[in-house]
Amino acid sequence: MNTIPEKSTSIISNEFKELNTPSPSLEDIRNLINGWLISKSNYLAGKSEINLSKIVRKGLIDRTIEERQNDIKKGIYKEINSQIRKIDLESQTSSRIVVLVELNYLERIVKNSGEFVKETSLTPLKVKYIFGFSNKSWKLVDFVSGL
Repeated sequence: MNTIPEKSTSIISNEFKELNTPSPSLEDIRNLINGWLISKSNYLAGKSEINLSKIVRKGLIDRTIEERQNDIKKGIYKEINSQIRKIDLESQTSSRIVVLVELNYLERIVKNSGEFVKETSLTPLKVKYIFGFSNKSWKLVDFVSGL
């Protein structure tokens, strides 16, 4: 298994570039996951729109939008802080990549009034990310957390 050690990455822009390389590096995959995590976090906190169609499949974006709509109905938002600790390549073909990731994960649920509701901290949170290659680019297709 290939492994990349813990490293902090910050993405300033909310515009994410497509990953077109037929055989991307683990660092390329890490950047896609970071883009997903940052954008999802900002969206669930009510800070930005979700603009990930270049790097995430529609079904996953729809699930995230549904999660935010449910939070809005409950009068809450989520502050999520996640950092990749470790990433391992599980499998790779010309059309599919599966990686296992360990995250430092902290989620705070807050009422719209600013009142703290609860906090969940998982270190590490183990997540399997599945990427698919179609229309000449790699996209996050799905993930399974809590492995």
